Amino acid sequence: MFSQENESEEKFISRSLSNLIVAAEQNNSIAQYAVGVYLDKGENLEQNKESAYLLFKSAAENGMPQAMYIYGVMLFYGTGGAELNKSKGVELINRAALGASNEAREFLEFVKKNESDWV
Repeated sequence: MFSQENESEEKFISRSLSNLIVAAEQNNSIAQYAVGVYLDKGENLEQNKESAYLLFKSAAENGMPQAMYIYGVMLFYGTGGAELNKSKGVELINRAALGASNEAREFLEFVKKNESDWV
């Protein structure tokens, strides 16, 4: 997105967020992930971990590797509104790693090194 002529930064951010939210509601996984990040961090939107979780879950179900990674980690640790489910979490993180998520590959290495702690 680009700013419009004479548009303030505040109005640009507001317009961008509004467009992202509409796209997320229309099941666009990239927009779901982006709005999820804003909600998770409380950046430009009021922090709402449970709404972020639902958006990450939906984006993951729509095939976005980075969302699969984050949703998988939430399941692995039982955070952000996710029920603890380590095996499903690792399964999603594996899928994310196959989908080119470097963070997912690094997390899997961590899990392998510390497997006795969570089995």
